[in-house]
Amino acid sequence: MRGVRALQGSLEARLQRPLEIETDHGHNIIMRMGMGMGFGEPPADAVLLPRDMIDALVFAGRLAPRVVDIGEVATSAVVCAGAAAPDVSTMDALREALVRASCVLLTTAPSGKHMGHAIEALGVAQEVAPKIQRFDRSSQINDWLAREKNMGALGFGPATEIVGVEGVTHAGFIAREAQMVLPYAAAITDYVAHDPAAQQFLDFLKTDEAREAFAETGVRF
Repeated sequence: MRGVRALQGSLEARLQRPLEIETDHGHNIIMRMGMGMGFGEPPADAVLLPRDMIDALVFAGRLAPRVVDIGEVATSAVVCAGAAAPDVSTMDALREALVRASCVLLTTAPSGKHMGHAIEALGVAQEVAPKIQRFDRSSQINDWLAREKNMGALGFGPATEIVGVEGVTHAGFIAREAQMVLPYAAAITDYVAHDPAAQQFLDFLKTDEAREAFAETGVRF
């Protein structure tokens, strides 16, 4: 999550050690963590993921039992900087925005697949399908919008991948009925469970400073 990068300086000062932060799709992290298949030491000391993925890793023995809830990440719309942000806050408004868009940008990740189902539920799949472009990551949607400056393009992804990103405008959270809201959490591995710094890391994620940093990237509490 981008909020952790914003907190890196504070975390390193508190823990008195450098931190290496890496981002990836949740399902890729799950695979890299081994899911309890005897793959030896995990590739990270701590992970931040949707709560169900964290729980699966804890159950598989790849993470220590202590879990810290962070907040919720909801699906948002995104347009290029300078474009008029359409209303997507109701089902009718979302339907109209999709129909009016010159192209619709979705990921191949779960959030993108969910939006595909939402488009079908809205009854505009036939109209929207020819306009859909797929990207592996939400960050690639942002990059495309910032580069192409297509004023009619409409993208969708987790709010935390959109809010505060240069070159794009957060167009708002999509309608509640079409939402995919994921509660996020953090946990550490057994390899570092007895390291005071690892426990301090989890404690820090509950502070007001951390919550403010997460909120600035679109996390909801």
